[in-house]
Amino acid sequence: MRDTGQPFGRAREKSVLKGVGFAADRTDMTSAAGSMQQKQLVYVLGMHRSGTSLITRILALCGLALPERLMGATRGNPTGHWEPLDAYLLNESFLTRKGSTWFDPSLRLQCEDAVGARERDAFIGEIRAFLDCCPNDAPLLIKEPRISVLTEYWFAAALQSGYAIKVVIANRHPGEVIGSLRTRDEFSAELASAVWLKYTLLAERAARAVPRVVVCYENVLADWRKEIGRIAAGLDIDLSLEREAEIDAFLDVSLHHEKSERSPDELFGVPLMAPTYAALVAAGRGEPLVTAALDEAFATFRAGERAFRSGAEEARRRAGGAMAERVAASPLTLSPAPSLAGLVAHEPQVVLDFEAGEERFRAGAFVVSGGRRLDDLATIDGALEGRPVDTVVLGDILETVDEPITFLRELRRLLAPNAQLLARVSNGRNLWALNELVEGRPAVPGRRGFSFLDLGSIFASAGYRLETVDGHVDARLKGLPGDFAGVANLKVGRMALDLSAAEIREMSVLAFLVRARPVF
Repeated sequence: MRDTGQPFGRAREKSVLKGVGFAADRTDMTSAAGSMQQKQLVYVLGMHRSGTSLITRILALCGLALPERLMGATRGNPTGHWEPLDAYLLNESFLTRKGSTWFDPSLRLQCEDAVGARERDAFIGEIRAFLDCCPNDAPLLIKEPRISVLTEYWFAAALQSGYAIKVVIANRHPGEVIGSLRTRDEFSAELASAVWLKYTLLAERAARAVPRVVVCYENVLADWRKEIGRIAAGLDIDLSLEREAEIDAFLDVSLHHEKSERSPDELFGVPLMAPTYAALVAAGRGEPLVTAALDEAFATFRAGERAFRSGAEEARRRAGGAMAERVAASPLTLSPAPSLAGLVAHEPQVVLDFEAGEERFRAGAFVVSGGRRLDDLATIDGALEGRPVDTVVLGDILETVDEPITFLRELRRLLAPNAQLLARVSNGRNLWALNELVEGRPAVPGRRGFSFLDLGSIFASAGYRLETVDGHVDARLKGLPGDFAGVANLKVGRMALDLSAAEIREMSVLAFLVRARPVF
């Protein structure tokens, strides 16, 4: 074992860094945190792009146990995420149900009345079921950045499952995080800064009651052995260096693309970024963490966030109404036999095909076939081998996935800026289908349709704009649509309806064929 001249704690025997206890304050939550008889769970918290994956991989190679079903490598993280897919899906599903995203800069879900007791208990129960299936032959290691803003639930589940909680907080210069998010997701500096503040401040506050160690990204790259020694001592856990050659091979300083040494930019008119980052950098050097500066930054951030959130929610309500009006007024092209191939706007080069069989999209292109579950996207990303997708053939997949908005949002990270999405969606307001419902003949199990208005809402909420919507006219509705002026009285089966001309056009459609593009 190579000796760096840095102390690793009380002893270094047989390539093991021995924990030496934790001297910081703690509450009853962790009164037994150092007990070797109690199961231990180490959470790696921190903002996305802050080195959480790097730290997690090293800790796993040092002997901590990762859950099964990990997310693989992607273009944005070529050395792997090292986070459990189940944790990702749990968090993403919860955020989606609450109308939020991982990049939501608001503190809305941290308000006392944001989540009801029943929903809170149900989410904790889902997390606990996941934790109870994890390996327990070594301290458990879990990293999923969204946990940083959902610690209330993940900490409660861990305690209920009998774990002593310990935390590593990953810290990276906000300028580097902002640059990385701009490259990967095309985030503005303002959004990336607000999200960095939210994740960093919430992670630090949540971990005050448990043993914790702040680890700076650049320090890991410079001397990972020293940082592992700090973690072993600070969390009172034993970490093995028997696989240090693998760790050396894993570390690739060339992946440190974004570098910044100047003071963080303050984009909100008050000092928030710099004092927050400075306090964590000092803690990363082993100095006491000055929580007073962090409390002041959090109070300022929360006060401004509350006012801006109120205004933003009003704007969203107004924009939603305006968007619905625009969609309703947009032209719907009707055709007896439209095709997805007819919607192609540019020659496909890299195709993600959920349709499996549309040869029009496959000739001369690099093609990856897609699955119908959200967790299939990680596998798809690996199969793409870093190629951005310029054509997605969704077919009818939106009718079968559990959370179409979440699916479309996650799909965006695989797409080129000019990508075209081609989808076929059954019309939920089709007159024939409505009559079948009245007659007591159920629709196809596991499928659902969407109205013309739904389409606009779904794609807009997921970050896309609709370019073209063609309506496949239902041949069973003979004589529709006709040239009606004003309101017409129609009788279809047992239904008698008063409909406008626009409604008749929409309700005569069997399925919508859509071309959409991501908005970056």
